[in-house]
Amino acid sequence: MMKKKSSKFLALALCLTMLVLAVPVIGFAGGDPITITDGTVTDNADNTLKTVTVTYSTTDEVGDEVTILATFEGFDVQIGEGGVLENVAYISQEEKSDTITFVIDKAAFVAAGEKLYVKMGGIGVSTPAEYVIGSGTEPEVTLGDVNGDGAVNATDAGLVLQYFVGTITEFSSPNGLAAADINNDGVINATDAGLILQYFVGTITEF
Repeated sequence: MMKKKSSKFLALALCLTMLVLAVPVIGFAGGDPITITDGTVTDNADNTLKTVTVTYSTTDEVGDEVTILATFEGFDVQIGEGGVLENVAYISQEEKSDTITFVIDKAAFVAAGEKLYVKMGGIGVSTPAEYVIGSGTEPEVTLGDVNGDGAVNATDAGLVLQYFVGTITEFSSPNGLAAADINNDGVINATDAGLILQYFVGTITEF
C-alpha cells in the first residue's frame, strides 16, 4: 500500500514540476497532446466563490491522468516567502475526461482583473496547454434585481425569500446570486429580502 501511494505522489510531483517550471518530460511528434477548447467562470451558490469549468481534449498518448494549474495574474507561478504559491487559484491531478470543474475564490478573481490563466499537462506532455478564461469584465450587476427585468421590487424580494427557504435553488438571471446578496456578507437570506422591500417602498434609497 505504501509503495502505491509513493508512486502516485511521485507522478503528481513530476506533473507539477512540468507545469510550474515548464520542464519537458517526453515530446510527441504531430499535434498537441492536450488542447483546452473552452473555459467558463460562473456564479456559485456560495457567493464568495466562482465555479470554473474547463473543457479539453487529449490524444491517445496522454496517460490516465492530467494535471491542471489555474493561476491569477499570468501563467507564471509567483512564489512568496516560505515557498508559498501566492497566485495559485487551483492545482490538482485528475482522471482524464473531457471536462474539469472546480471552484475559486471570487474576491481573488475580481482583484486579478477577472481573468484566470489555466495550464494543463501530464506525464509525457512536453509543452503544457494554456488558456485564458475571462475577458476582464463582468456584466453589470444591479443589486436587488434578482430576476434581471430591470426593476427592483417586491417580486425580487419574494424570490430571495424562496431561495432562502429552499423553494427555489437558482435565479433566472445569470447575475441573480450576485444581485441577491444586498449587504455583501456572502449569505443570501431574509435580511437581503427585507432590504429589497425597504428600497422598493422608499424607506431606503440605496444599498
